[in-house]
Amino acid sequence: MNNLAKGNLKGLLAIGMLVLAGFIIIFTFQLRGGGLILPSLISVFGVKFGLIFTVFQIGYCYYFCEKKAFWWMTGGLLLGFVGGYLNVTKILFPIGPLPPYSLGRAVLMMGGCVSAIVIAIGVLKGKL
Repeated sequence: MNNLAKGNLKGLLAIGMLVLAGFIIIFTFQLRGGGLILPSLISVFGVKFGLIFTVFQIGYCYYFCEKKAFWWMTGGLLLGFVGGYLNVTKILFPIGPLPPYSLGRAVLMMGGCVSAIVIAIGVLKGKL
């Protein structure tokens, strides 16, 4: 694959990761005490999907980016893990009922989504 095609694929996959991660966060997480927008998608975007999404990001970083992308991804994962924990335990937004998803799902999916957003923004801004 030549450099132009590889660069185009890198950008398109980054946009895809950004859109998917934003979709998952907006539609399957209970934010600010409100109800879920699409609660039926919680079973689709569960622990297995979170693992696959994270492994895809590792492969993406390995194939397209340099070593610093792994540091960006690790930072995004840790930030997302904390955000997922705070979302389920209602420490951050104590308003409303507890969300209908597990702690493991919330931590893994939020970690994967935040790291995908961090990687995609880094790629699209030309930092990675």
